[in-house]
Amino acid sequence: MVASLGQGSPPFVDDHRPCSWDTPEAMGRELADSRVWSGVHFRNSVDVGYRIGQKVAEAVLAMQLRPLQ
Repeated sequence: MVASLGQGSPPFVDDHRPCSWDTPEAMGRELADSRVWSGVHFRNSVDVGYRIGQKVAEAVLAMQLRPLQ
């Protein structure tokens, strides 16, 4: 079970307040984890997809979003 769901328990929110995160990375990690907790994806799929997404974002920032000269 730990191999699939990871450590800790999912942060169930039952008071319907908007979520907030300290960093964009924390938001991404929680959203990725929620896919595992809901049974939509396996842990490995989420982890690999998360790393691919980070590399794509880094490439876009490096090549496409350059300051104007």
